[in-house]
Amino acid sequence: MPKHMPKKSIKFLGGVFIISTLLPFVGLPQQDSQPFPLLFAVLFLSACAFGLEKVQIRRRLIWYCAWVWFGCVASILLDAEITYLTARAILGYVAIFAYYTAFDNYLTRYGFPSRLLWILVAIWLLVGIVQIFYPNFTSNFVALRSSPDRGVTSLAPEPTYFAVFLFFACWLTLISTNYQRSLKNGLLCMLCLGGSLLLAKSSMIVVFYFISALVFILYLLLKDRHKLPVAILAMLLVIFALSFLPLEGTRLWSFIVSIREGDLSFFLQDESANERVSAVAIPFLSLLDNHLLPGGFNGYIADGSRVAKSLWPLFPYNISDKIMSWNLAMWYELGIFGLVAWLNLFNLKRCNLRGVMECMLLALLLFSAIPHLFPVPIMVLALISFKNSKLENTIK
Repeated sequence: MPKHMPKKSIKFLGGVFIISTLLPFVGLPQQDSQPFPLLFAVLFLSACAFGLEKVQIRRRLIWYCAWVWFGCVASILLDAEITYLTARAILGYVAIFAYYTAFDNYLTRYGFPSRLLWILVAIWLLVGIVQIFYPNFTSNFVALRSSPDRGVTSLAPEPTYFAVFLFFACWLTLISTNYQRSLKNGLLCMLCLGGSLLLAKSSMIVVFYFISALVFILYLLLKDRHKLPVAILAMLLVIFALSFLPLEGTRLWSFIVSIREGDLSFFLQDESANERVSAVAIPFLSLLDNHLLPGGFNGYIADGSRVAKSLWPLFPYNISDKIMSWNLAMWYELGIFGLVAWLNLFNLKRCNLRGVMECMLLALLLFSAIPHLFPVPIMVLALISFKNSKLENTIK
């Protein structure tokens, strides 16, 4: 790398980093999460440093790194071995820092990449449509872990991650435009919602939208109560419209019907839904059993199996060696160190009410089965902080 990187080269690497984060599953079909977003994050930050431009690192991230380092050392000492799971977990914690810092610096230099995001969302949707007719269209460059009775996967390993990407891509645009009511934003929301329900047919994404609606109602209660009746009416109309979607016979339809009828047996009978609930409950109870001490990177099968056995038959399925919850993986593996690192990452100091509610919503959504190497939620967190910093500087 040359002593002084040209500014055009730095911007180009920044653009490649953004593209790689919006195509986080594209690359080697042997594995779900790809190394390319982390690789290009490091290259972009290195280019900034070689270009003699100041690399901005938020204080919260420095504290996050310190507590994660203590937690990782404690976990390795507890495990008394370093395995593939150890390396993968540590790489995920490093990736969180790299994604946040790289996107934060990209925003500071070049602003929000709205055009790139629109293009990539369109590509995801088009690939999803093509997969209706050619299901294995992406098998040469994306790991596929789905079955014919589910929705299409597009550029993700399974339909759920397709829907999750669309949700976060839409949210990124809304945050960047301060939730402006415009034709462009409305169109993007409709495309992402339609893709989630009609193409991905993901039941988990319904939970995402439901939680988002509850947080939005809470925000209106605290900020604009006079808008609350209109918002609730709009949500009821959306729920009513869901009943007309051609989803009969799908898992998503079974989930919607069970929720509408107040029947929670879906979470016991459906293996995928049961495993997602267990990925929150079991590691949390294991964390309490360990008295908030680190559980390590290789001890979850033993701890989780013991907790699951005590709760039988609530969680009848086998325990995986990976915790399928963004939050609980950090909390269980690193213990109290992970909890403090998490609190520093979601630091709410100097946030306005909207920023606080956005962080709360993101924190709630990250209890779901999202891996640490998935960059888009961290981009959301960095954008929330960036927008609040700009607002604070404007007020000053």
